[in-house]
Amino acid sequence: MSTVDEQIEPVRTREEDADAMAPAASTVATDGAVAAALLATGVACAVMGIVVVATNADPAFRALLTRVWSPGGPLPGKALVATLAGLASWIVLHWSLRGRGLSGTLVRRITFALIGVGVLGTFPPFYYLFL
Repeated sequence: MSTVDEQIEPVRTREEDADAMAPAASTVATDGAVAAALLATGVACAVMGIVVVATNADPAFRALLTRVWSPGGPLPGKALVATLAGLASWIVLHWSLRGRGLSGTLVRRITFALIGVGVLGTFPPFYYLFL
């Protein structure tokens, strides 16, 4: 039989709890497959922004994307190009990064930068500069 005193854990401070639960910032790693998915998402966003700018700057490119589904204008073509770029980059990145541990901070920074390119490219005052 165990006594009650043996079952009670010693009281820890909040700082000790936080130190025990939080991993060190330098040891946080992102799995390569997860990093590939995050980066591919950023690539798809960046490609969408670039395609929006190119569509507004070049009437021939706009006409090409309109052929995907003419009632929708160039938007279905833009979405198709961005989706295909995201899928292709996901496949390539997955095969090249699988089994590797990468810095989670670096992956997030690159992903957010790529998403920023996509948002900037779809912002009308920006793409009006190229008309």
